[in-house]
Amino acid sequence: MTASIRTGTAEDVEPCVELWSRVIAARDGADVLGEVTQHVRAAFAQPILRFAAVGSPPQAFALTLAKEHGVAHLSRICVDPAVTSRGLGTALLADAIRSARIERFTRMTLDVRETNTRAIGVYSRAGFAAVSEPWDYDGRDPMTTWSLAL
Repeated sequence: MTASIRTGTAEDVEPCVELWSRVIAARDGADVLGEVTQHVRAAFAQPILRFAAVGSPPQAFALTLAKEHGVAHLSRICVDPAVTSRGLGTALLADAIRSARIERFTRMTLDVRETNTRAIGVYSRAGFAAVSEPWDYDGRDPMTTWSLAL
């Protein structure tokens, strides 16, 4: 599968919410499904800088939010486990960075679980660096904030 990235549409939001919820529930258990679904829907209600998707229905997506003071925040990046290891996450990250630069944002941030070593490798290779001490998000694995100067 090649990474044919397109702008996400209103019709893509619910399938992306379902994809994110399914992936997180598989990782953390079905008991988190309601809370996870609520959080991802709330993310789509914030000021969006870029919503990108791959496939129809989406098999992968990235949601970048516009924050204050020139900061873009990569809120979600998700690849269906059935299509991992094909470069989709890396391509979506590059798309998010490119979009933020085009819109003249000066920094991009993201939060990642310390145990998500695969994602951390992708972020490190893209030039991100950890800028926070680990912090508790949900009582599970600690999160760390990463940042990239644009």
